Amino acid sequence: MENFFKFFGLRDDPFRVTPDIEYFYMSPAHKDVLDSLEYLLHTGEGFAVIIGEPGTGKTTTVKRFLANHPYEVIYAYIIFPSFYPLEMLRAILREFGVETSPNEAESDLFEKLKKFLMSKREEGKKVFIIVDEAQNLSVETMEELRILSNLETNKEKLLQIILTGQTELEKKINSPELRQLKQRITIISKLRNLNYNEFIDYIKYRLEKAGNPDIEIPWYVYKTIYRYSEGNFRKINLIMRRTLMAAYVDESKKIKFKHVKEALKTLGFYDEKKAKKRYQFLMVTSSVLLILLLLTGTFAWFLYAIAVGSSNIKTEVKPAEKNVVINESVSEKVRTESSKVLSPREEIKKFVNDWKSAWESQNLFKYLSFYCKDFKWRGGDLTDWENYKRKKILDKKFIKIYIRDLKIKKSNKNKWEVVFIQEYFSDKIDDVSLKKLILRKKDVGFCIEEERLLRRLN
Repeated sequence: MENFFKFFGLRDDPFRVTPDIEYFYMSPAHKDVLDSLEYLLHTGEGFAVIIGEPGTGKTTTVKRFLANHPYEVIYAYIIFPSFYPLEMLRAILREFGVETSPNEAESDLFEKLKKFLMSKREEGKKVFIIVDEAQNLSVETMEELRILSNLETNKEKLLQIILTGQTELEKKINSPELRQLKQRITIISKLRNLNYNEFIDYIKYRLEKAGNPDIEIPWYVYKTIYRYSEGNFRKINLIMRRTLMAAYVDESKKIKFKHVKEALKTLGFYDEKKAKKRYQFLMVTSSVLLILLLLTGTFAWFLYAIAVGSSNIKTEVKPAEKNVVINESVSEKVRTESSKVLSPREEIKKFVNDWKSAWESQNLFKYLSFYCKDFKWRGGDLTDWENYKRKKILDKKFIKIYIRDLKIKKSNKNKWEVVFIQEYFSDKIDDVSLKKLILRKKDVGFCIEEERLLRRLN
C-alpha cells in the first residue's frame, strides 16, 4: 500500500470505507445535521433523531459532533442495539465504565445510572447516549430510553439521547405505540446522497486532504462513478479506491474508463451490456458536439471572410477618417466596459473571493496586496501581519478555504463591514470560525483595514 500512495503522491488512503472524521466532508445536508446537534447540546433538549440510508454519513457526522466537544461531552455509543430494556441499561452503564453484576435489579441499575449522571453534571459535563442503527430497537427498549430521558434536575436534563437509523426508524417513531416518545423528540434530521457537483467536490476534497488534488480524472470517469455510486459516500469510496488501485497496477497516473470498469467488475456493480451502450452514447454525443463546434467555427470564419472582403472593395478611407473610426470604436468599447461596472456589494464579494484565492494559492505577495498600508490587528501593524502570515501560509503543503453566509453592511461613507463563516483546511490544521473584515473604499477597489476573529465554531 505504501508504494500505491507514493505512486499517486498521497500521504494515506483518501477513500477508506470506515468512518473517518479527519476526512469529514461538510455538504449542506451534513451541515444542517451538525447545526441541529449543536442546538441540542446548548438547549439541553432530550432527543434527536438522524435518518439516512446506509452510507450517507450518519456515524461520521455524529463522531464529528462529538470530536468538536472532547472535554464537554461524555457519551455511551451503542452500536448493536438488539437489546431488551434491561440489557440496554446494562450496556449503557458498561459504556460509562460503571460496574454492574448479573443479579442486580433494574431499579438498582437505574439508581446507579442516576448517581453517575449527577456526578458528571456536578463536574460540568453533558452526557449523551448515541444509539446507532436504532431501527433495530424493540418498542419496549425505545420506551426504556424515553424513561431514561426523564432523568433531570430542577433546571435541566441529566441525559440527552441521539438515535441514528434508516428510514424504518422514522416509520417506527410514527407508530401509535411510540407516540409518547415522539413528543419528546426535538430534532429529526435527514441525510441524503450527494448531488453531482457535491460528488465532484467531495472527491477533490478527499484527494487534497490526502496530499494530491491534481490526479487527472476525466469528466466521463466522474460521470460513470457517480452513476454507479448514486452519490452515496460508502459506494464512492469503494469505487474510487478500487479505481485508483486498478490505475496503479496499470502504472497510469491518469484515471481511465477501463480502470473504473475494472473496479466496478470486482465490486459486482458492473453491468457489461448497459455500460457498453452508455459508453457508446457518450462517445457519439461527444463526436456530435465536436462536429457542431467545428461547423460553427467554420461558418463564423466564412462570415468574417465575407465581411473583410466587402470592406476591401469600399472606397479607401482617408487617414483622418480612419482616426475617427478608431476613436469611435474605442469609445464604444469604453461605454461597453462601463456598463459592466459592478455594484459595491458585488465588488466586495469579488474582492473577498479574490482575497481567498490569493490565500489558497499561497502567494504571500499577492495576498498582502489586499491589505491597507495602515492595516491594524491585535498583533500589530502590516509588517507584523506579514511576518505572522509568512509562517502560517508558507509552511503548508496546501490550503483550502470555504466562505459562506457572507453578510455585508456599510458602516460609513468609505467603510464596509463584511462578516462570514470561514472553513479553513490545510495539511496541518482544520478550523471553522466567524470572521469580520473592515474594508475601506479606495479610488479603485477596496483594501482590508482591519481583520477580526469573532469566535471559533469548531
